[in-house]
Amino acid sequence: MARAYRIVLAKTEGGLQTAAGHEWTILSSTVRPFQELDSNDDMSFNDPDNSLRLLVKENGFVALAYKDL
Repeated sequence: MARAYRIVLAKTEGGLQTAAGHEWTILSSTVRPFQELDSNDDMSFNDPDNSLRLLVKENGFVALAYKDL
């Protein structure tokens, strides 16, 4: 079975599932706190009009979520 994945961010660890939505399952082994998060877009998608950089200058939590397709 194929899966789709997404990165989920929330202010609190408990908010990760709310941010993911009911169709997505949080992989608990990927839950991590952060002080500040910066993805530093490498422009490998070759789209200069749309920066894919993610910058969060607050504390929060990040995790990987999936859903079966």
